Amino acid sequence: MTAPSAVPLTGILIDSTRSLTFTFEDRPVTALAGQSIAAALYAAGVRVFSRSFKYHRPRGLFCVSGDCPSCLMQVDGCPNVRTCIEPAREGQVVRRQNAWPSADFDVLRIFDRFDRFLPVGFYYKHFHRPRWLWPIFEHTVRHIAGLGRIDLDAGPFPTAVVEHLHTDICVIGGGPAGLAAAAAALAAGARVLLLERGPQLGGHLLYDGGRPGEIEPLRAVLESPRAQVLCGTTAFGLYEGNLVGAFREGGLLKVRARHVIVCTGSRQQPFLFPRNDLPGIMLGNGVLRLAHLHGVRAGRRAVVLTDNDGGARLAGQLADLGIEIAAVIDQRVEGPCTGDWPTFTSSTVLEARGNKRLRAVRLARRDANSQIIPTTEQEIACDLLCLVSEPAPANELLLQAGMRFRPQGGRWLPDGTVPGLSAAGGAAGTLGLDAQVQEGRLRGAEAAAVLGYAVGFDFRSALADFQLRNAPAPAGAVLGNHLASLANRKSFVCLCEDVTVKDLEQAIAEGFDHIETLKRYSTVSMGPCQGKMCSLAASAVCARVTGRDPAIVGTTTSRPPAVPVDLGVLAAGRRHHPVRRTPLHHWHQAAGARWLDAGWWKRPESYGDPESEVRAVRQAVGLIDVSTLGKIELVGPDAAELLERVYLNRWADLQPGRIRYGVMCTEEGILFDDGVGARLGPDRFYLTATTGNADAVFQWLELWRDTWRLDVVLLNQTAGTAAMNLAGPKSREVLARLTRLDVSAAAFPYLALREGEVAGVPCRLLRLGFVGELGYEIHCPAAYAWHLWEALVQAGAAFGLRPFGVEAQRVLRLEKGHLIIGVDTDSLSNPLDAGLEGLVRFDKPLFHGREPLLRLKAMGPRCRLVGFRIDAPVAIPAELEGCQVVEQGRPVGRLTSVRFSPTLGGCIGLAWVPAAESRPGTRFHFHWAGREVPARVVPTPFYDPEGKRLKC
Repeated sequence: MTAPSAVPLTGILIDSTRSLTFTFEDRPVTALAGQSIAAALYAAGVRVFSRSFKYHRPRGLFCVSGDCPSCLMQVDGCPNVRTCIEPAREGQVVRRQNAWPSADFDVLRIFDRFDRFLPVGFYYKHFHRPRWLWPIFEHTVRHIAGLGRIDLDAGPFPTAVVEHLHTDICVIGGGPAGLAAAAAALAAGARVLLLERGPQLGGHLLYDGGRPGEIEPLRAVLESPRAQVLCGTTAFGLYEGNLVGAFREGGLLKVRARHVIVCTGSRQQPFLFPRNDLPGIMLGNGVLRLAHLHGVRAGRRAVVLTDNDGGARLAGQLADLGIEIAAVIDQRVEGPCTGDWPTFTSSTVLEARGNKRLRAVRLARRDANSQIIPTTEQEIACDLLCLVSEPAPANELLLQAGMRFRPQGGRWLPDGTVPGLSAAGGAAGTLGLDAQVQEGRLRGAEAAAVLGYAVGFDFRSALADFQLRNAPAPAGAVLGNHLASLANRKSFVCLCEDVTVKDLEQAIAEGFDHIETLKRYSTVSMGPCQGKMCSLAASAVCARVTGRDPAIVGTTTSRPPAVPVDLGVLAAGRRHHPVRRTPLHHWHQAAGARWLDAGWWKRPESYGDPESEVRAVRQAVGLIDVSTLGKIELVGPDAAELLERVYLNRWADLQPGRIRYGVMCTEEGILFDDGVGARLGPDRFYLTATTGNADAVFQWLELWRDTWRLDVVLLNQTAGTAAMNLAGPKSREVLARLTRLDVSAAAFPYLALREGEVAGVPCRLLRLGFVGELGYEIHCPAAYAWHLWEALVQAGAAFGLRPFGVEAQRVLRLEKGHLIIGVDTDSLSNPLDAGLEGLVRFDKPLFHGREPLLRLKAMGPRCRLVGFRIDAPVAIPAELEGCQVVEQGRPVGRLTSVRFSPTLGGCIGLAWVPAAESRPGTRFHFHWAGREVPARVVPTPFYDPEGKRLKC
């Protein structure tokens, strides 16, 4: 056996001539400059770094790469910092989290003793009866489970910035393959951006026996003027259009690349055996990182558990570090026997021994049927167990972009191609340094050639030859290699969520045998590591229990962010939202308008006194800018047919010159939009859509026009056409002063359309009554809007005309009981419950939502949208919107629109209530400001229910 060495280690990242001091749980800790927080703590004797999410089991360093939850701590008030990759800084304040009273002695570890009573999904099954028990249980679980807690007094944090970068080729990963890819692309003349998560280039060569400074590609990349290298930069998402999301200290990066080459390497995976989470159990590469990057020896006496030749190699490296090798345990039947330490083939670890840290491992041999041979069991004392599994690709970004992988010959290999995307090195399942460098070179040349740069060799033939020579021989899938001993319920698959093999077996037995449903029921791979340490093992367990092929089971969906990102980084920088202004925007501005954001539009909320504006419309005349409405013209022989299919009501029988109110639903029968439509001729229609849905409605019509192959042309006239609504009992007199059109009730009745000049401007006039008064909606070319508006204002001055804004309009429409889709409805509202059942024409053979609405009609309504009045005085009625309708203290509905009506002298509104409570006269209560306020259902419209005023 190799004796421990007292020779100190020198880490690549540290400066041994400079030291610093930070505070760890009220005591000072000395670290070397460049050393990570976790490495400094490990050197100071700390072994328990955190407590687990559910059972509060002690956890120590495991991967030393930021891919697992074991090192998460609170640093300067910021929770869940990955201390294994976070550099130590002078004056830092570091604390462990999720433990009480301390991580060394956590009384909540008692839950570990009762794990039989806390099986997977227990929160779905227990503590719901009696009802009073659930709030107590929920409150307790929220305080016991979880990770760090935000320190609200720790800020303010520095403001992050956003950088937008553009390049020909973005290489993600600065290891051997990434450097070779970048160098090849640069040699062809392309511009290259290289992103590396670590503080230095070199990848695994920094800790795994290489000399990155002597690699020729490294020198070529650093010396090229077309290369931009960003170390300390983590790519977390690969989005549509080759948008790479990344972050580094102080900012968010948005990278647009014509081609992306992912060279993020590979990572070792945990083995599954009882108590496989004890501090002292680490990935083999984690031990090397701790030693070669940070200058810290992980233990004194080590056992190596492996399923490949890398185990024997690691044993030799550990011996060179001065760590005694107690044994190498190889799960294979045959393996290399090198060194003067015991090597056990066809063997496995039965259990790890220890309480707060590893003390020993119990091992045994397996027979030809993989059964444990009891007579071969033995225990080996050690303080370090190194896990050396076959590497799995770090392919999260590739999966996000649509690339798929297949297990072959014990490796995961890319299955298919994605335009503008390629992978090289460990991320592509390639093993061996020479092969990784060669593949990187070929992928870099390929990317440059695709972009039109000249490559000086036949890269296609070279790539085909490389793939042929490096194809693995057929063998069992890599998914099965993680399974060691599964006899005990404390074999942890997911270190983040404390999910064990037994938990997964139980979940599968309960019917959650698809990997996606298994993930959601058990929460495996849903923790901080996002499946990096557990996804393949979970798939292996699922494959074993269900008897399916691992390739069929697959893995769970990878979504961004691949690594956690501070919310402060994602919220960084100025948000540039589109802003739309109507042609009359500056007139409103000069008139003292208070602005309201309506979608992308700026609209006048009021001109200072909404109540006076309401009274002006009711008693005289008002004018509002409605240019934000969607305005769409349909031309073609199938125009009526398209409207018949997308609207609930009929359109084919609409006569030219007439207007009809219409409502459209999604295929699920959910309210989508409403508006009016006018027939201009046999094959011409003119539609309006709500402000917020104007673009969506146009796209919706185009989608179904193309889907059904209908002969109709759609013209979006929203931006080029202005619109204004002249409303009030005096509106006819104002309009008559500016037009030669006959605007009398007989010649221009309600729901009619006329075209003619107003103040010399060609206009389209619609006789409507959204606000409940005689009104004319006037549409004109946007270029003439200002002239027409001022002409109306001048003509109406003698009649008391006032411009009014959105707030007054909402009061006016509410007095008429008109709903607003998106305000009074949500993503579950259907027209039958919303009181629009009279518009639904079930005799039509085809329209969106017909079948779901037929089923809903047969079931009967569960809730209804009703009008209500509040008899009790309420100080601020606008704040009531969104309040819950309650029944015996339980929410059964909600208020959607509430306003004080100056016309009616009281508070009115619309609300969703249970169908049984929707009859006029029924009283209900809603919760507001800590009390229950009474209200009563009343018929709508509240104002002028016969509609005499708008039809006069």
